[in-house]
Amino acid sequence: MRIFALLLGSSLLLIASQSFSQRDGFKAIFDGETLSGWEGNANQFRVENEAIVAGNLNSTIELNEFLCTTEEYSDFELLVEAKILGDQIPGVSFRAERVQGSTEVSGYQADMGYLAVEFIPFFFDENEVDMTVPYPLWGSLLDEFRPEKSRYPDPNAPYSLLAVADKDAVEGVLRPSDWNQISIVANGQSIELFLNGLKTVDFKEEESVSGSGHICLQIHFGTPAKVEYRNIYINEFE
Repeated sequence: MRIFALLLGSSLLLIASQSFSQRDGFKAIFDGETLSGWEGNANQFRVENEAIVAGNLNSTIELNEFLCTTEEYSDFELLVEAKILGDQIPGVSFRAERVQGSTEVSGYQADMGYLAVEFIPFFFDENEVDMTVPYPLWGSLLDEFRPEKSRYPDPNAPYSLLAVADKDAVEGVLRPSDWNQISIVANGQSIELFLNGLKTVDFKEEESVSGSGHICLQIHFGTPAKVEYRNIYINEFE
């Protein structure tokens, strides 16, 4: 079954990457050549081989950095492909705003990467997950700077996991160190996330939070790593 899921996921990604631009209502928000329409640290983000790239495998990443759209978006479906090389827990933030005086953003985030063992207690109970191996955050929904919503609040963590994707399901479709397709559907209070065609989150917001903001691509602080994003398309709902 795992082999079948991997093959199916690969087929879905290939079909999607070829047809994003042909799907009704979708438009590209990355032209594949420049960072036009985006703003952020030009020393960190660049374009290589039709992808937005941050970091490298030789230099430590000192701060969380985000490349954000200059436009704001409210209700939409976003399609993006992402690849991680090295130990990273970046993500695609949406309905996001920059935090004054820092490199951070506030807002929702479709998470990526594997949570290192030392950080698992910030988010999980020891009876809930295996605390001895990294935990996949791919397909989970995080909120930056809303710690009171954390499933297991910790005063040292400014962010929280709002909804956690099923580990086995995620690992059944995930392609580590290769391209993975993320789909974000934000429609009013409803947030849905998909990973390689698999629905991983169906979240209903119960608080009064911003219903619009920027889309931001992250590289997380930490050891040398490289994160790439490509084929970024959006369909705005009326």
